[in-house]
This record gives sequence, structure tokens and C-alpha cells, in this order.
Amino acid sequence: MEELQELTYILTKYKTRSIEIIGDESRQYDSKIYKLYEAIQKGEVHTDEEAALFIYGEKVISSKYRNLKHELKRRLLNTVFFTDINSKKKREAIYFECWKEWAACQILSQRSAVKNAIRIAENIVQKSIKYEFYDLTVITSQYLKKIYGSRYLDKKKFDHYTKLYEYYKKQEYYYNLSLHYKMQLIVDYRVDSVNTNLKII
Repeated sequence: MEELQELTYILTKYKTRSIEIIGDESRQYDSKIYKLYEAIQKGEVHTDEEAALFIYGEKVISSKYRNLKHELKRRLLNTVFFTDINSKKKREAIYFECWKEWAACQILSQRSAVKNAIRIAENIVQKSIKYEFYDLTVITSQYLKKIYGSRYLDKKKFDHYTKLYEYYKKQEYYYNLSLHYKMQLIVDYRVDSVNTNLKII
């Protein structure tokens, strides 16, 4: 239930209409999936037992309730891609947009729309390098070197994206390493603080 509450809050916060979230089948406001969404959104239910009682008139967590909950969660997750990602922080907004484009790239590539996928991936590489999104640079350059190396046999572009991949793979490694040490210091400090307080008590 907490996961559904979190998703509902996020989608409501970022101005996605409930009908768009639930889908065409739930334009009928008396549908169970719409009722469950609305009840969670309005804070009328807080637990699975309360939700089951609200929808089916029984507190039993039945298979039909679990299926309904699963379907609502699936639709909410699908809708995340259509939320307003405009952010006051330009870099943050571009980062989210790049990941949406990467998802589109992968779908197009699997559907054999490779030329479109390549164009998207190349645009992502440019933006990810500019804004130092190492993770995105690594996966997109790896994808492009694979495409140019195995499908188009373009040595010049294959070499280009291979160099990008190898360079930014190292950058990503060092970035993650520094992040690890930073987190380690924070965790150790907090644990030491807790242990100190326990001793004092």
C-alpha cells in the first residue's frame, strides 16, 4: 500500500490527471480501479485491509483485490513517463529527459527502427557529456559502438564511440568510488554517533 500511496502522491504532485493515469477503461467513475486510485489519492484508505473493505466490503486480502492492486500499480508506473518533468534545476530536467529518450531508443531499436534509435542515442551522448552524466554516456556510447561495429561496420564511428566508452567508463568508476567513500563516512559517522549516545545513556 505504501508503494501505491507514494506513486499516487508523485503523479498528483506533477499534475497528471487521474483519467490519464488510470487509462481509458476507467473513464467510468464507478470502476473499481478508479475508486481505489481516488480513495488512495484522497487519503480515505491507508492499509490494504481498509482498501479491500472499501472496494469489496470485506477486510480479507483476496486474490481479486491483489489483482486489482497490481493492475493499478502497473498503470501508475506506466504513467510516470508522462509526468511533467520540468524542474527549476535545468540539469535535473535534462537528466530525466535523457532517460526517457534512452527508453525510447531501446524500444525503437528492438522494433528495428535503428536509424531513429541511433539519432536519439547520439543526441543523448552529446547532452550527457555536456552535463557530465557519466552513466548515460557509458551506456549510450556502448550501444553506439556496438551498432557501428556489428551492424554498419563503420570503423571511424566505432573507434570514436569506443574511445568515449572507455574514457567515461573510467570517469564513472572514479565518480562512484568517491561517492562510495562519501557515503561510508556518513554511515560511519552516524553509527559512531548512535553508539556514543547509547554509551552515555
